[in-house]
Amino acid sequence: MLPIIGHRGRLRAAAENTVRSFEAAAKWGVDGVEFDVRRTGDDELVVIHDATVDRTTTGNGRVDRLSLAEIQSFTTGDGETVPTLEQSLSVISETTLEAWIDLKDPGLVDDVVRAVRRHGLVERTVLFAGQGFVDDIPERAHDAGIRAGITIGPALAGRYGPTDPFAVIDTLDADALLLTTESITDALLRKAVDRSVRAGLLVDC
Repeated sequence: MLPIIGHRGRLRAAAENTVRSFEAAAKWGVDGVEFDVRRTGDDELVVIHDATVDRTTTGNGRVDRLSLAEIQSFTTGDGETVPTLEQSLSVISETTLEAWIDLKDPGLVDDVVRAVRRHGLVERTVLFAGQGFVDDIPERAHDAGIRAGITIGPALAGRYGPTDPFAVIDTLDADALLLTTESITDALLRKAVDRSVRAGLLVDC
């Protein structure tokens, strides 16, 4: 069965990319959660999609120019705070969820790998970068026994041109593929199975 991956947790039950959204996704019964990681101005890793905190919190400013304390002084629409990567992995480690981690900044791979290993999530994690910082992920992830993936979307097309995603997987030596409801086809799924590529379906749940 194709694993169902909750987009930024469970968006219909809690603010995106929050501890509450991951807990809600686990209770709802999805197989995994997709979430985003960025680096703060004081070198901490936080789980947030945008380059700024403006859309998702009560604050404003660029994530990479704010300290962790500043970011966590803001709240989301339902009173949650932006979690650190450590806080998020701690919650996920208490569930059966897979973690599909989208690296939003370059240079995050090694720090994220170390965090994943600390929480015992090596076999349940896929690292990828939807915005194009993908080239160094597979080798560094595979060295730690972690899967490395790609996702089909505008960023992939913009970086590599319109191409078969499995050609990109070969180019990058990746072994996982995050599909969207718009991109999924029987042919892609059959090829993933034939190639032993870990596929997941990203859904807003």
